[in-house]
Amino acid sequence: MKKLLFIVLGINLIIAVVISIITYQQTEEPVTHTESDYYDRRVERAGRTKPLSELVKLLKSNDSKKRQFAAEAFEYRKNAKPPSELIELLKDTDIKVRCAAIRTIARLGHRENITEFIKALTEQNEEVRNAASNALIIIEAKEAIPELIKLLQDDEAFVRTTVIYTLGYLKAKESIPELIRLLNDNDKSIRCSAVYWLGRLGAIEGVPEIIKLLKDDDAGVRGSAIESLGHLKAKESVSELIKILHTEDKYLKIIGRTARVLGEINANESIPHLINLLKREDSWYKSRMMPFRMCGTLDDEDVRALAIYSLAKMRVKESVPTIARFLDSTESHECEAAVFALKELNAEDIFPEEYRKLKKTIKKLKLYNDK
Repeated sequence: MKKLLFIVLGINLIIAVVISIITYQQTEEPVTHTESDYYDRRVERAGRTKPLSELVKLLKSNDSKKRQFAAEAFEYRKNAKPPSELIELLKDTDIKVRCAAIRTIARLGHRENITEFIKALTEQNEEVRNAASNALIIIEAKEAIPELIKLLQDDEAFVRTTVIYTLGYLKAKESIPELIRLLNDNDKSIRCSAVYWLGRLGAIEGVPEIIKLLKDDDAGVRGSAIESLGHLKAKESVSELIKILHTEDKYLKIIGRTARVLGEINANESIPHLINLLKREDSWYKSRMMPFRMCGTLDDEDVRALAIYSLAKMRVKESVPTIARFLDSTESHECEAAVFALKELNAEDIFPEEYRKLKKTIKKLKLYNDK
């Protein structure tokens, strides 16, 4: 009888523990979220209402969490000059404290510590590097550009990547020659970052080297090169971009990006190739590329939809009959692209039959109000 009683008690105890665990798991995330919100409110309230002397005292605390709290609270002292105690935290042994100090000093608009921020870009810790990079961007530290360009020759790839990002956001056109040099870097992340920012900085002089990256072994680098050529409206790259439409690149994203960029460049010579892309059967992609579909983020219909948008952007009226076929597509991306294109190309004026079909599709998709 006693054995049976112990067994029953044991079972009840196990059930109680399981219920407690399930209840805890269900409430754990909301509680964490609430605590985070509560912490942020405390930081803001302390920054706005606590006497300056109390915050300074916390900055000198032996408790790293209190130092971090005080450093974050100081951000709400708008137009205040950072005290020496806060500046000292730039050398703190605790990573989170250092990052909090970097962020706050930058958001207060304090420019006297630019040298420390530049030095922090070479840190092993990614959180510190990112905080320093963002700090230089926030205060628009143009005076740091010459030193940053020197760091593009650093031996560590992670340093070069962070510096490229910083120079890009600082719109440092004087870094263009060095960024072009980095297109031949052994590290693919460096090539990818460099070519991305060359496009955003309007580096027309880099186009010949960017075109070479269309044959890079890394898909990310090829994709960034395509995007940059689009930003630069590089007409001289059109012949190479057209070749990509006819390759069997295992990354559908590359073909889709190319179709879109040709429209951005307004490359009239690409029109027949884009129309042919619409005539490709799924089997052309799927039979050869299905094993790699997880490598890209685009599907077959996305590629065709991007080609349709490009034809509409280039005002290619002769593409209307081909585009109209996609009004019956069961794939929403293709169908929506066809609706957009036919309205953009004023199909009603030249292709009344296609336009009647368009009106029916608009009603079906409820995308536009038929007037």
